[in-house]
Amino acid sequence: MSAEIKNIVFDFGLVLVDWTPDKGMKLMGFSEEQIRHFKEKIYSGAWEEYDSRMCTYEQVIKEFTELVPEHEDEVKVLWDKMELLTEQREYATSWISELKAMGYNVYGLSNFGNVAWEKCKVKYDFVDMLDGYVISAFEQCAKPDCVIYERLLDRYDLVAEE
Repeated sequence: MSAEIKNIVFDFGLVLVDWTPDKGMKLMGFSEEQIRHFKEKIYSGAWEEYDSRMCTYEQVIKEFTELVPEHEDEVKVLWDKMELLTEQREYATSWISELKAMGYNVYGLSNFGNVAWEKCKVKYDFVDMLDGYVISAFEQCAKPDCVIYERLLDRYDLVAEE
């Protein structure tokens, strides 16, 4: 016998939010060469590692500058204007509103660094509509590790089958 669906869980990245680092870095004034270099040195592994642990702004600047020492100023710009790297999808708020009107509880689960999350979440209209969310850096684990899914279930007393 199958359980009734009561809860909807959305990932933020590429579901409710677009990850647009090239576009964002262009808006920040980065050259094509700088964008390519950042993608090669930062977005190719260091970013995922950053998503799974807590960091201060100062730590992020130091660690990412070590990856691209010739671009220290650009690293600071990147983190100071982090919110330009993501865009809320136009349907996100209406989707959540419609699901909630239908009686579903709606949650978020996302790999996101804590410094980036604090800068970006303020531009997402849907965050306050959610019944709760789990962000990887605050949990110090990231998808696809099953621990992060268990934390969502435990924190909000959810039954996976529902």
